[in-house]
Amino acid sequence: MSALLYPDHRQAIADLIIEGVEPGKIISHEWLDQHLRLDRRSSDYPFKRLAGVEAFKTQLLVENKIHLHSIRGKGYIIVSPEDQTKVAVDEAMNGIRKSIQKGVLRLTNVDLERLSDDGRKENADAISRVAAIGGMVKRRIT
Repeated sequence: MSALLYPDHRQAIADLIIEGVEPGKIISHEWLDQHLRLDRRSSDYPFKRLAGVEAFKTQLLVENKIHLHSIRGKGYIIVSPEDQTKVAVDEAMNGIRKSIQKGVLRLTNVDLERLSDDGRKENADAISRVAAIGGMVKRRIT
């Protein structure tokens, strides 16, 4: 019996490579739990799973140039090298869009009555800046 690699995400990557890495292959949540040696009954399961999956995805990308894209409710799909650039841009732009939405939500819900004139001006300027950035991002997405 061969020794297992440590940390667990290294062993999971070795297992995946042995099984075969083909674009379009889905790596299920169950497969990840098994190969990251996670126990769903453990109280720290959510934290260990998040850390293990992120380490697995990052190392797979950096050391093997294999990008995984999340498929809600199923797991992750191996992205073909031809599609990696498009998927990376889409994921980045979605993250930026979500951050801008959060920023606008926070900026538009400031208690303006409790601000000084300078504070209201600062808030209005910030809303304009974030909205302008949002407009640039929106044009690049579509």
